[in-house]
Amino acid sequence: MSEGVVLGTGFLACALGQLLGWPVLEPENDDTGWGPASDSVRAQRIMIVGSNASASQLIRWHADARRRSGGGAASCVVLTGSEYARDELLRRDVFGRLDVSGETFRDWCRYVAVMPYEDPLTAVLGAFAGLQPCPVATWNRHEREAAFTPQLLAAVMEHDTISIDLLAPAFAAHDWDSICFRHPRFGGPHEYANRLRSWFASTRHGPPIAWDVGESLLAPLARGR
Repeated sequence: MSEGVVLGTGFLACALGQLLGWPVLEPENDDTGWGPASDSVRAQRIMIVGSNASASQLIRWHADARRRSGGGAASCVVLTGSEYARDELLRRDVFGRLDVSGETFRDWCRYVAVMPYEDPLTAVLGAFAGLQPCPVATWNRHEREAAFTPQLLAAVMEHDTISIDLLAPAFAAHDWDSICFRHPRFGGPHEYANRLRSWFASTRHGPPIAWDVGESLLAPLARGR
């Protein structure tokens, strides 16, 4: 297992990788998450460099990093050049839910630190020294408990309009831009999220509901890809 890996694009990510001697992996299509090469990388420390990335992008990158960084326990530092994105991350849920307490990046401060990218390298490495590697089982357990898409997909597959109505508040309480990924049929994360939101909005207008469209949109999210 290597000591660390840098996920990011641009001069800063490359410079940090060279200084630390860590491999640098660019996000897939600039916005989705780890590229295919990440499947063979095992790292104890993950550095995410998102100079101009939004909070939704950084949430997506962090979650994908946890899933695909090689299966080992890892600590993570997220560097962002946006003060707004940094503040948003600290109060946002690591699994993309809105207004959920107990699972924010601040709550996960044992395993992940959010820092301004202007901080010196010594401060970044010092942050790593104060973090614990997050056990894979811990992340997986919390992610399963937070999962909403399988429940929604089950209601769609059963054509259960009552459950769809009951799940409407939970659907609205998710940042789908941070959950959706690039898909060959549905486009990039933002476009995919908009398609999903549009479909769900159509269910609020009564029958007929395009159940097949809902299933096609939700199934990849429930599978994880």
